Amino acid sequence: MDNNKNGSNTDDILKIIEEYRKKNEEAPASKEPAKPAPKKQEKKPEPKKQPEPVKKAPPKAAPEKKEPAEEKAKPEEAKETSAINSHFSDKADLSKFKDEKSKHFVANKEKKKRKKFNFSEFLTRLGNMSFLPKAIIYLAFVLVAAIYCSYFAVTGINDMFALVSIEAEANITVTENTTIDDVTKDLKEQGVIKYPWLFKLYCEVYGDGTDVELIAGDYTIPDNLNFSNILYRLTTVRVERTAVWVTIPEGFTVDQIIDLLVSKGIGTRENYVEAINNYPYKHEFVQLLDEMGYSEDRVYRLEGYLFPDTYEFYTDTAEYLVINRFLNNFNTRFWRFYDEEYKADVEAMGMTFDDIITLASLVQMEARHIIDYEPISYVFHNRLNHANTFPYLESDATIQYFLDTRKEDLTVEDLNTDNPYNSYLYPGLTPGAICCPGLDALEAAIYPARPVDANGKEINAYYFVSDVTGKTYYAQTNAGHNANKLKAEEVNKYYDEQK
Repeated sequence: MDNNKNGSNTDDILKIIEEYRKKNEEAPASKEPAKPAPKKQEKKPEPKKQPEPVKKAPPKAAPEKKEPAEEKAKPEEAKETSAINSHFSDKADLSKFKDEKSKHFVANKEKKKRKKFNFSEFLTRLGNMSFLPKAIIYLAFVLVAAIYCSYFAVTGINDMFALVSIEAEANITVTENTTIDDVTKDLKEQGVIKYPWLFKLYCEVYGDGTDVELIAGDYTIPDNLNFSNILYRLTTVRVERTAVWVTIPEGFTVDQIIDLLVSKGIGTRENYVEAINNYPYKHEFVQLLDEMGYSEDRVYRLEGYLFPDTYEFYTDTAEYLVINRFLNNFNTRFWRFYDEEYKADVEAMGMTFDDIITLASLVQMEARHIIDYEPISYVFHNRLNHANTFPYLESDATIQYFLDTRKEDLTVEDLNTDNPYNSYLYPGLTPGAICCPGLDALEAAIYPARPVDANGKEINAYYFVSDVTGKTYYAQTNAGHNANKLKAEEVNKYYDEQK
């Protein structure tokens, strides 16, 4: 039962008792005015002294004949009231009743306090439970938490990455005074994002703790854009970019590649030279090359590593990023297989991977046809393995590398030019590659094959020479090589006459 309701009922009872008492006091007062005075002086009414106030009443009140009847009636009424309920007596001590009332309210208040949830008591009870109930409660808690977290994770991820589209879109106008809060509010109200706080948090991370600079304009933001795309659209000035296709033939030198790129409007020569020789690329082969070291006479650090292929570039692409594309392709087409497929064979020949790149570049430049890649590689390997007898590789292609312009026929003066790349004057491999070889030349450098003569017989060749048609003649001795040179000259002369 409600305590307030009990309190109101008690007040009503007290009010009725007070009215009853007043009526009993007023009635004798009209007949005997002196009766009320003694009652006011009584502090603690006693049942035995109730008749005394009737004897002290003044003679002026009611006729003397009626007094005995009234006096007799009063004790009877008192007895009746007392018999019914002592609390209804006009002589009852109401202060005790009020004390009881206040105690009742205090008790109810304490009871209410006791009924409040006590978390520490709950934990104590939980700790005293057996294992099974505790395990059930724990699993239930984990299940509820997992469901809540899963729901938030799924909806939050969908909001951030726009995995599910409801085909809503927001039309936003950005002015100079528009803030990211304004944009977030518009996106939320128009149904493009679900969690504004998550979008703001992403903006903080995107802006690295600084305010995101919005570009003024009118935007239509569909809900299939993720947070990154939304910010990109709002913070990026759209500029028309020109894309061009560039084909790098096998055997192109770094200089030729740079000239081609610049002619297409992609970068400048100075920046390409800087990027090729000094930029700290993260590719493994570049870092190994830097650790291993290379000759100071090397013209370009990355000559031989710009893989020939067809590429598409934007004309405003930075030069180091263009070179990075070439290196990525070299890594994909060759280097990622190197450790597993090539490294053991290369080291067995006593060579490094950079030696193989250099040798492949010589093969690439000397052979006119792919069928001659492996035989020409065999000739170079044969000379390198017999350096005491054949210290020089004597490759015309190495002369062409340092000449200002490529020549059809080299002169004696060209052959005698003092340059570290002149394989007629400097023994062994050149300081670096002389072009960027393709995959066929790279594999031929690792796996050479003996050439065969016109009869199909293998030749342990140390010499080769080619005519203008690209046919290559192989010889084991210098005399045989001179005979082959005469054959090549006759073919060349014939074609010159035909012209």
